[in-house]
Amino acid sequence: MKHLYTFLAALLLMGNANAQILITTPGDTVLHPSAMLEVKSPVRGFLPPRMSSLQRRAIANPAEGLMVFDSTWQKVYVYTRSGWRPLSFDAAANNYSSLTPFSRPGSLSVGGGYGFSVDVEDDFAMVGAFSDSVNGQPGRGTVYCYVYDGENWNPTQELTAPDGKAGDNYGAKVVIHGEWAFVGATKADIDENVDQGSVYVYRRDGNLWSYHSKLLGGNATTGDFFGSDLSVVNNTLVIGSPKDDIGANQDQGSVYVFSLQGNSWVQTQKLFTQTGGAATDLFGKPYIVNDSLLFVGNDVSTSPYGLCQNAIYVYAKSGGVWTQRAKIVAPDPVDAFESFGYSFHMVGQRIMVGAVFHNTPASNKDRGGVYVFERTDTTGFTWNFVQKLAPPDSRQSDPFGDYFGNFISGEGDQMFVSAHFEDVNGATDQGAVYTYRLVNGSWVLQPTVFTRPGYISGEVFGFATAVSKGWLLIGAYGRNQGTGEAFFIKL
Repeated sequence: MKHLYTFLAALLLMGNANAQILITTPGDTVLHPSAMLEVKSPVRGFLPPRMSSLQRRAIANPAEGLMVFDSTWQKVYVYTRSGWRPLSFDAAANNYSSLTPFSRPGSLSVGGGYGFSVDVEDDFAMVGAFSDSVNGQPGRGTVYCYVYDGENWNPTQELTAPDGKAGDNYGAKVVIHGEWAFVGATKADIDENVDQGSVYVYRRDGNLWSYHSKLLGGNATTGDFFGSDLSVVNNTLVIGSPKDDIGANQDQGSVYVFSLQGNSWVQTQKLFTQTGGAATDLFGKPYIVNDSLLFVGNDVSTSPYGLCQNAIYVYAKSGGVWTQRAKIVAPDPVDAFESFGYSFHMVGQRIMVGAVFHNTPASNKDRGGVYVFERTDTTGFTWNFVQKLAPPDSRQSDPFGDYFGNFISGEGDQMFVSAHFEDVNGATDQGAVYTYRLVNGSWVLQPTVFTRPGYISGEVFGFATAVSKGWLLIGAYGRNQGTGEAFFIKL
């Protein structure tokens, strides 16, 4: 040690502000010309500061490039302009080490569908089990709530509908928005209206959620599936009702717009295709970007008519009223039933649109794809196609029916695209989630592909995803005979 410090001190006293520093043992004094600081030792390693996740996150104003070893996650983290990021030394491998399953709730019934819907925002997460049995009532549904304490995600509550019944499918959709949370019960019977559907509203006080109210469509009726999809921003909530009959058009579909007025969510408008709408369109997949921009796409039908219109409608709000401004269609439709508009994600001026039944290429039936469109004006009228995403052939053991694009989520320059029916290492319909990064205006496929270790058929891993503050939440509702599982991944 005396020799090491002597050599280091000599270098520091050279008087040159740009002097390089070498820390070494005697006899090896060659310093690489590209290094400002080099440490050499044949028997010892470099030991960075070690701390827990809670301590790391508490560092005030970390500098870009700051590096620590996180003892909680057993990873080296570097602070970047995007926040703390773990170093990845094997980017080509699936990142199993950070794929952390929740402990499956003990009250969850077999076939409960845990992970059919998921959402995470800040330190709060929800996992829907839409077919969970409650008090002996099959398919009534449960939503499981979690809170992050800086170290772990901990269960806090199990929510059920206060007036729920068997077959309601409460938890088929969950959305967290600040102190509010919304839960869809898509097959809830309302009076004599079978499968009309409803949405339950909750409000958070501290870490606990309390029931607030129940929302119904203003003129919803039998079989509308109100609450099949939810999207919320600021004080506006949009609810899909894909099997709503419009005039004589059975299952044309609609979306309902609610706004927060005082302490209540109040319906302000109902949207459907005014011209060109037809039976079985299943219009009803809302994605609201901000107070003045809304997209509505299609849902999936099991009817013999196939799927819906394979188009998305763009709405803008002016004077408090939403009106249609544009219609976007796939630039290369292979067949009539591609489910273009089944999922959405927007970054900047670009909207990503999932087409889960797209044939990519034409011979690969229902493989799926994601289309990228760019807005070229401020009104929302003009959207130009700029890119198309599809999973690489090298990942396909059976490139049919992967449903790539079923769910799209993202944060910053990262995007995650699920292919929940992808076959992995011989496991049929296990599912996978692909990672993309925005590079020079284009989405670039990354080496890391998330799959569930063990290669078990029928898991549908990635059926639902959500991301917030460096956490990716993935649902796999098919695991263990449909009982389901959910996973958190620290990005």
